[in-house]
Amino acid sequence: MNYKVIKNFLPKKVHKEIQTIMTAGNFPWYYCDSGGDPTDTERYYFIHIFKTHEKINSDFWNPIMVPILERFQPKEIYRVRGNLTPKEEKNYESSAHTDEIFKHKVALYYVNTNNGYTLIEDKIKIPSIANSCLFFDGHLSHKAVSQTDEKIRVNVNITYI
Repeated sequence: MNYKVIKNFLPKKVHKEIQTIMTAGNFPWYYCDSGGDPTDTERYYFIHIFKTHEKINSDFWNPIMVPILERFQPKEIYRVRGNLTPKEEKNYESSAHTDEIFKHKVALYYVNTNNGYTLIEDKIKIPSIANSCLFFDGHLSHKAVSQTDEKIRVNVNITYI
């Protein structure tokens, strides 16, 4: 299985700036019903769209995305979004999915540490550790797993080629 985790992905000062911005009360998060599974009427999460296709949609592109993207320099970026998951009573697994139908790669940058995680192919458990970045082939199915210990779980999901 092709995946890699880089710990201490950004300099501590840069990571702290990103974390402060994305967890501030004035950062624009948008409600998504269902927690990734349309049949789930109990779960929900929030997203922030940084970029879709060719269009940057966020005023926060420069302070958040530029340092992350400069670190690994993808050839072409398809979509970038932030995810915020509220605390659950138990670790809830989203449905298994791939982010796109075409050949792509995924980078998941973890903004805060919590006991949620990413589960790849129902085999590989990647913990949510602040300032780490998970890279994997986009054809691998994965699940987002909510946290029970922190009020929020925040990450940045980048699909690229």
